[in-house]
Amino acid sequence: MANGMHGANTDELRQVGSIFGSAEGVLNQSASTLQSQIEGVDWLGPDADRFRSHWGQVLSLIHISEPTRLLSI
Repeated sequence: MANGMHGANTDELRQVGSIFGSAEGVLNQSASTLQSQIEGVDWLGPDADRFRSHWGQVLSLIHISEPTRLLSI
């Protein structure tokens, strides 16, 4: 900290938050597209049920808007 600055550079943190916000949009759009594709497949049986259940768990992890929103504060 040769320049006397202590802590994080807030301008850089805002830039990182903006990058995360953009990435969130891409990730959520991709998840939405995949969800539509998965729902459109005519697939029945226990394997289909298991896959859809697993995908639902993955989808819940993908929706990261709350942490990204907190970064923008």
